Amino acid sequence: VIGKSDVYIQDYSAYEIPKSAVYKENEETMIDTVTKGYFSESLPVVVEKYNNGNAVLKASDNPNLNSGMRISIYP
Repeated sequence: VIGKSDVYIQDYSAYEIPKSAVYKENEETMIDTVTKGYFSESLPVVVEKYNNGNAVLKASDNPNLNSGMRISIYP
């Protein structure tokens, strides 16, 4: 097969979320999580890098995140 492909190698656990879920508030990078279906909680995060419209968050830099969390995404 001939064509262009991108290869990304990382040696750490990370969460990948849409870039539109990340915002700045008072110089701090934040996301909003959804709890109990409709309540929102803002959490500070550390973004490792942005990749193809997504934000990559190292798990070790973001101990307040876990798999299965629901986050708000803004269009």
